Amino acid sequence: MIASSLSIIMSVYHPKLEHLDKTIVSVLEQSMCDFEFIIIQDDDLEMTRSILLAWQKKDVRIKLIENRCNLGLITSLNKGLDASKADLIARIDVGDWWDVQKLEMQKNLFDTDENLVLCGSEMYIVNEVGKSITTLHVAQTDEAIRELLMEAKNPFFHPSVMFRKTVLRYNKKALYCEDYELWCRYSMLGKMSNINQPLTYYQVDSGSITQSKRALMILNTTNAYCAFMKSLYDQDVSFINKGLVLSTVDYEQSFFEKISNSMYSRAVFSEWSHHTICKLSYFLLAIVFNPTLIIQKLKRFTCKQKFKKTTHENHPS
Repeated sequence: MIASSLSIIMSVYHPKLEHLDKTIVSVLEQSMCDFEFIIIQDDDLEMTRSILLAWQKKDVRIKLIENRCNLGLITSLNKGLDASKADLIARIDVGDWWDVQKLEMQKNLFDTDENLVLCGSEMYIVNEVGKSITTLHVAQTDEAIRELLMEAKNPFFHPSVMFRKTVLRYNKKALYCEDYELWCRYSMLGKMSNINQPLTYYQVDSGSITQSKRALMILNTTNAYCAFMKSLYDQDVSFINKGLVLSTVDYEQSFFEKISNSMYSRAVFSEWSHHTICKLSYFLLAIVFNPTLIIQKLKRFTCKQKFKKTTHENHPS
């Protein structure tokens, strides 16, 4: 049994096998080798299981948890957190990979700053064949990160984060926005930062949950954001443990919402590819097919105008 100072958590569901292998190799070849790698199999495919068992035999740092049926990302990540033995947690998803120095650089920051609770990095966007498209930059300071949270913007790339293990877990009701909701709660525990260097490679996948469920993600993020701002305004810290989203919005999306999701995702991809005209065209089409996207923007703006000035004064830095 290896005494680990870091737990890496990855949930696996119907993976592309070549992507799965690439991600696992990326983790195992890190310059920092003192970690446990918790992989949750969230499907019942024998092929997935056999590959993960083969990797487990090759490296004792891999700890496999088998759901044997699909429990969903949030439940799987929480199972990984419950099983983890280390004080620091890192996240990665199938198809993404890391710079070889990534874990070592982040852990050094935690070792030198006891107030640091959450740290991410900048990220390369790569296409389906692994070619870099662009680099996504991030807010670096605690103050700038808090400002983004209070603008309903996610200041962290999920596969780039490392955070201190606490009693907090991903909120099962914060569907499709579980990371943003958790970072809002972590912001009350201490300091946050991002490394101004791209240490994470994020592979664009047209079938990702973020894209296919984008309308629901936006709606649930709005609910989390408004609850976050109101809690800060009321100086009510009970949300840290109970969560910001108390009721999930989830339903079978209409034909037009699905088209809107596709257009929105194409707009984001066009932005990454620096195609401004295409980006604006796709954004417009997304709104035409799903006008509620504008309603959500207006709801966030109204909430911000109502609470932001006071919450900014009360929010710890």
